[in-house]
This record gives sequence, structure tokens and C-alpha cells, in this order.
Amino acid sequence: MSLLAPLFLLGLLGLVAPWILHRLQQRDAPPTEFPSKRFLKTTSSNTTRRKQLRFRWLLSLRWLLLALLCLLFAEPLLKHAREAFGEPRTMHLLVLDNSFSMRHGERWQRGVSHLEDVLAGLDADDAATLMLADTRMEIIGADASSGLAESAGEENNTASAGSNTASGYKEELARQLNLLQRNGPGNRRLQYETMMDGIARFASESELPVTAHVVTDAQQNALRAGFNTLYREELQELELYSVNDAADSNLSVHASARWLDENTITVDARVLWSSSAQETDGQTVAADAELVSVAVNSGTETLAQMDVEVLPDKAVTTSFDSVDVSVPLRQLGTSGADSTALLELDVSLGGALLEADQLPEDNVSVFGLARHAPQQIRLLATEPLLQENARIYLATAFRQMQNVELEELSINTTQMPSDTDLLVVLQPPGDARLPAVADSFLQDGGAVLQVLGGHELQSNRSVSRELGAQLQIEADPLTRVDTSHPLSLNARDWSEAVLYRDLWQRESLEAARDLLAMYGSGDTDDASAAAVIEDSGVGGNLGLSPRTVAETLRAVASILVSSNRGTPVLLEPLQGSTAAGNSNHSRFLILATPLDGSSSNLPISPVFVSFLNKLRAYLLQSARYPDELFSGETMNFGSNVQLFSPAGEPVFKLASGNATRSYTMNETGSYVILDQSGQHVMQVSVDPAESNMGVLSAEGLAVWQQQYGDAN
Repeated sequence: MSLLAPLFLLGLLGLVAPWILHRLQQRDAPPTEFPSKRFLKTTSSNTTRRKQLRFRWLLSLRWLLLALLCLLFAEPLLKHAREAFGEPRTMHLLVLDNSFSMRHGERWQRGVSHLEDVLAGLDADDAATLMLADTRMEIIGADASSGLAESAGEENNTASAGSNTASGYKEELARQLNLLQRNGPGNRRLQYETMMDGIARFASESELPVTAHVVTDAQQNALRAGFNTLYREELQELELYSVNDAADSNLSVHASARWLDENTITVDARVLWSSSAQETDGQTVAADAELVSVAVNSGTETLAQMDVEVLPDKAVTTSFDSVDVSVPLRQLGTSGADSTALLELDVSLGGALLEADQLPEDNVSVFGLARHAPQQIRLLATEPLLQENARIYLATAFRQMQNVELEELSINTTQMPSDTDLLVVLQPPGDARLPAVADSFLQDGGAVLQVLGGHELQSNRSVSRELGAQLQIEADPLTRVDTSHPLSLNARDWSEAVLYRDLWQRESLEAARDLLAMYGSGDTDDASAAAVIEDSGVGGNLGLSPRTVAETLRAVASILVSSNRGTPVLLEPLQGSTAAGNSNHSRFLILATPLDGSSSNLPISPVFVSFLNKLRAYLLQSARYPDELFSGETMNFGSNVQLFSPAGEPVFKLASGNATRSYTMNETGSYVILDQSGQHVMQVSVDPAESNMGVLSAEGLAVWQQQYGDAN
């Protein structure tokens, strides 16, 4: 016998209470009438009498009731009593890998057949539950007598229960397995850590000890860390069954595209040939390179084609730099009047390797493109008369970029144009707070580049290298670059860009102080950091420490570029700060350095245009919606957003209020999103990791399974 709440047994200490009550009970002698005591002599005497418990049967009854009450609250679990009455002794959890890689060859069929054998061999008094595993754990069949048909599942799980008899639930689970055999697996990804967490939750809610029978293809990509991360103490026993074949191989492609101009696109295709190693006389023999044809198609028409060499387990990325899509665009123009019409293209593979490929679903990568439209960039200068040089440098750089249209906004602008993709705000460092129109655009999910360019107080002191040497002005190169950031900035590109110390330092560090004061407001640590900067002399004199400023700024922002002395130049506010915006899809960068051509040579250096181009690409990559999601991922949408499935059907329509709606992208293809800024296309595809046939070793699987054997 075991107890579910043994702490309630402490209530047995209360058994002393009835005994105390019985001992302290008052016993007054009954009065006796006497005729007269006038003629009696008064005497005094001490009488000692030993108290004895009375009503012992009542005391025993009270003790028994209190003991039973404590035992009732402790919830005893009588396992042997369950067996005596013929109830199940063990819960068998049948777990089937439902990921995309299970589509390869006969993996799915072998897995389902194995679970049918396991089900047939269960004892008559055992219970069983059938569960699918991918990005979530889904119960699709359970023995009704287990009581877990609904409680152990996730929010969207469905349960189908059989009768309370052993033959009843076996028949129901066999029927579910038969349906799975015909329907096949899904297209989502599996992570073994996530799967074991789901199994552990199930086991913790089960009244019976749980034995899990896991059928999987033992995909190497499904294990993020070591096997020691897969042990869960809630599980009694684990049986693993791998359905992969030592000779499995697969050829796959994953493609993406972007517009160059109104009739031309660039297509990138990643080709992977994953193959098991071949062994001859105990020696591993590497396979020879194979030739694969990669083609960009629009329906039955091939727009571009090239041959590439592939090697096992080595991905090859090939690019079609200029693909003419004018013909399919003309065809789309006559048949796609709908605002959600897309240019549907695909990248397909060809060659001798396809003859042995047993996973044809990933031999073609389909994607959709909305009609071409140049990116709309707006430039807002808050004090244009004092920022003329910086404004000209920025406008000239953006106009040199392809697929970009730049419009300069008036300082009186109160409403951002609905088709704005990127807003560039030019402000002096003394007032780093975004204008209301820019802040509203950022909070709505827009992309903002804030340039704290400063007033051109030094415009009459044009500084060159020669003049700087004459004036003994110290140059501070921009050499500290975060190369790990997705911006992919290269430190070598900055070798010519410098700041001139006595001209830039006050403005740059005042901008840093203002950033901390704004975006760190309300946070004790950030307020302390701002005080440190104030004490260091920011805004007071030139004897200050740039490195101190940089260290304190890290509390609210990532410093992506700084000078050799540590002065921050390019910053990205951290998620959760007031600068980052409320939207999950907002992006915001701050360029905190003068762009007047005097305090810094950055706007006239060769790196400037390419630098701004990288900032533009990064900010617009996920400014509102990502370009691609993997099947099974969930995304939140505002109430003023319409979402259309790859079949063109509305997923949900406009709604009143500000409620956020979630949707899980299970169907692959091109989704169309319509909001107040226009049309956006989001590609949902199978995670390319699922196409890699690399498997875990037999020794590793044995270690995983033996963790439970040793523990039990």
C-alpha cells in the first residue's frame, strides 16, 4: 500500500486530544440532604482519591474516528487490492513517431506493425494508450478504464476510448492503428526531449506505473543534446524500436526567392544528399560524387536549370542570380485578378539519384511570390535645417540601392503612409525619444532605424585626415564589431571608418545617456546604470569613459558596432525594453553617431552604402511577418489581420477589438496575410532537418533504453 498524501498522517498526533479531555473532566459529588449539623463538631480532614478514566468505550470510538479521518485524507493506494479485483496492473503507452521523416520507404508501415504486435501481446488486465509524437503529443486512443483518455492530452488532443473490457480496448486501439497505417505520418518535426517531456507528464498523471513503447526512426537531428537529457523519473520502463534501415538515403531540396526587379528574381536552392555510410570488410567507403539537376519551374515551363555535384551528408547551395519571370507574370495578370493571387514557382531535382529515392515529397520545393513592389522607405528628419548633411548622405545612400523607393516626410507628418516598409528617423542626440508617429509605427510592428546624427555644430570645421593631423585630432577607428549577430557585419569592412575624438565624443555619449534614461526608465538596475554614466561626466565635460558607457548600455541594448575605445555606434534594444516595441515582429536599430562628414568619415567611407543596405535587409527580414515558418509552428495575429491558407481559403476574418489570435501552421504552402499595410506572403514548409537521414547509433539507443532498466 502507498499513500498519495502521507503528510496528513501527522493528524494522528491529534489522538491525544480525546485522552486529555477525558482526564480533565470535572467530577462534582452529588449533594446529600442532612437534617441539622448544629450539634455536630466541626473537623477537617484531607481526602486523596485517584482519578480514573470513565467511558472508555467512548474514548476508543473517538480515537478510531480520528484515525480513519487521517487515513482518508492521506489517500491510500491499494495496488494489490486492484489486482485482487481484476483491475489493470500496468499502463502501456504506445508512442508512434509522427514526424515527416517517417514517410521514408517502409518506416511508417514497420512502426505501425510493431505496435500492433505489442498490443496483441499485452496481458488481459493491463491498460494501454496510443499516442502520436511530433511537435506536440496527441492521444488518439486509450483504454477507458485507465481514466486518462482526456486528462493526459494537450489542449487540442482528441481521445477515442473503447469499452472497459480487455478485448474492447484492444479492438479500439487496433482500429486506430489500422487507420494510421492507411493515413500515413504528418509533416511536422520531432524533438526527443519534447517527446520525453510529454511521456513524463502522462506518467505523472497515471494512477498506474507506465511502460512506454516508443517506435521511431532514431533520427540524429531529433536529439539536441546528449542521451542523459532523455531520462524522466516518472517513467517506469522504456522500450525503443527503431524502424530505419541501414541503407536508407534521401535527396532533398529547400528553396527561397526574392525580387530583383519587377520581372526578375533570385532563387537560392539548398540540395542535400543524406546517405548511410557503406562498409566493405569493416572499412567505411565514401560514396562518389553524383550529378543532380536543379530546375526552377513555373508549372510545366522550366525557367532556369543547372547541374550540381553532391556528396553524401554535405549540403550544397546553388543560386540562380537572375531568373526572368515576365512570362508567368503575364499569365498571372490574365488569370489572377484576386488580391491574394501569387506567382507559384517550384525548384525540382532530377538525375539518377532520384531512382532510388524513397522520400519523393522533398524532391520539390514549392514557394509563392506576391506581385513585385519596391520597398517603401520613409526618411523623417526632426530638425532638417540643422541636419542637412546627414539627411543628404542618408538619402543618397538609400537611392543607390536596388528595389527601393525613398520618400522624405515633413516634420509635421502625423500619419505614416500605410505602405511604409522602413522608417528612418534622423534626430539630434539631445532628444532621443522617437516622434509620436514613429513610435506608433514601431508599436504596430513596423521597422525603424533611428539615427542620432546630431546637430551640425562642427560643419564649419571640415575635417580630413590631413587637417586632423594638423589639429592633432585623435582618430578612433570603428573596429569593435559583433560578427556573431545575424546582421553578418564583417570587421574588415570597417578598417577605413573612424570617429574624431574631440568632435564626436560629447554628442555620442550624450546620446547613450539619453537612451538609458528613456529605455531603462522604471527599472532599478537601469536607473543605477544611468547614474553611473551621469557620475562619469556624460554631458558635463570631456573627461569621460566610453567603456563605462558601453558596459552600462548593455543592460538595455546589444552593442553591435563600437569604436576601438569602446564608444557605442550601432545598438539594438533588447526584447522586453520599451524601445523594442510591443509587437513580436518589430525590429529597431539605433545608429548613435554623427553623420555630418566632419565628426566622422563614416558617411563618406566605402562601407557606408553596403552597411545601410545590410541594416535595411535585416530590419525588413522580419519586420512584420517572417518569410518562412516550419510546419507545426504557431503564430499570433492581430484582430485586424486576414489570413488565407495555401488553398486560398480564409483562416479567420477581421474581428472587432484588440484580441490576438493564434494559428498553428500545419499545412505546407504559401499563406497570404492581409493587414493595413498591404499583402504579405509567408511560406510554410517542412523543416529541412527532417530530410536528413542520419540516424543515432545502436549503442546510443541502448544507452537511452538502459537508463530505465538500471533505474528499475
